[in-house]
Amino acid sequence: MGALLDWKAVRDAFVVRFGGGDPRVFFAPGRVNLIGEHVDYSGGRVLPVAIDLGIYAAIRPRADDVWRVASTAEPGERTVSSSAIPQLCAERAWTDYPLGALQVLSQQGRLDRGADLLILGTVPAGAGLSSSAALLVATLQAVSSVASLGLARDELARLALRAEREFVGVPCGGMDQMVSALSQPEHALLIDFGRGQSELVALPSATSLLVFDSRTRHQLTSGGYVQRVAESQSALALLRQNDSRVTQLGLIDADAFERLAGSLPPVERRRARHVVTEVARVSRCVAALRAGDLRTAGSLLNESHASCRDDYEVSTEHLDLLQEAAVAGEEVFGARMTGAGFGGSVLALARAGAEEPAIARVTDRYRARFGFEPDVHRLSPTGALRELELGR
Repeated sequence: MGALLDWKAVRDAFVVRFGGGDPRVFFAPGRVNLIGEHVDYSGGRVLPVAIDLGIYAAIRPRADDVWRVASTAEPGERTVSSSAIPQLCAERAWTDYPLGALQVLSQQGRLDRGADLLILGTVPAGAGLSSSAALLVATLQAVSSVASLGLARDELARLALRAEREFVGVPCGGMDQMVSALSQPEHALLIDFGRGQSELVALPSATSLLVFDSRTRHQLTSGGYVQRVAESQSALALLRQNDSRVTQLGLIDADAFERLAGSLPPVERRRARHVVTEVARVSRCVAALRAGDLRTAGSLLNESHASCRDDYEVSTEHLDLLQEAAVAGEEVFGARMTGAGFGGSVLALARAGAEEPAIARVTDRYRARFGFEPDVHRLSPTGALRELELGR
């Protein structure tokens, strides 16, 4: 399916799966993170953008307490009763996400009737564009609306984060859920996790967002991601032993870090240095975007990639090649890996209308090195949580 689906296309898919009777349809966007990688769970600042790729949730209430959950991308369906939802456990399947959303609502006594729920996605899973958070937010918004729960968008983000952490088992930091629920078109969302604040940042019209998907995948519930979270927490604990004023890595300034860094073992020092320098880069990037200085913004993206590669060690040879090829031409201001790493994608900040040379160059070099081509996405910063309606 294409990037943008209309109400009729989603309705038709729903009817094929569940039979007659129109559903209500909700869309939650995926995101690309401009800068601020692996700092949200350390109290840092991030600058994601909601995109036009995302998750559609089509829902129709039932008269009984049965929930039927299905996807156009997966065979079969999952059927559970409302009474069984609080006792469910994750099964390491895609259904963990919608069922996790149902469980956090059920634990608050907010589910008494069932529904048929169909999930359709246009954001590629594992590409670093946050399909999982979009799936949670779309499900929560759909259920909230048909059950008249009246959940505000910030509460949707909070419940989505809780479901992913507690039910699915991903120790994520909250960026993806917030941008999916709170963002507005043509803006990035500056989120300061250390201070609990967020604000919109307008994107210059001269920019184009290109994502080169390496077609190599990661798994967030195990492996390197969980290890990086643990290493960051270890660095924080060691720093606090030397200075009780240190509460979060993302709130340490450069001078304080230089004073304290010598107390850290090499691995923890590199992880903490990435967080401290990345948070500073986010602030500088916001200033550059507001000034229309795309060259400076691009150079900060390049620095971010180097830090993710060398200090946080979450890049791969596939991502490094994509980044190097992207910035080899003047039409690209800067590029960096985006998402958790260990696979996924590279974001290129390009000059609007001049994307073709970058796409051709990156594709050719990647094919020559690895024998297959990356997937290329021209992203539009137009994503926003919304309900789709007939004729709109």
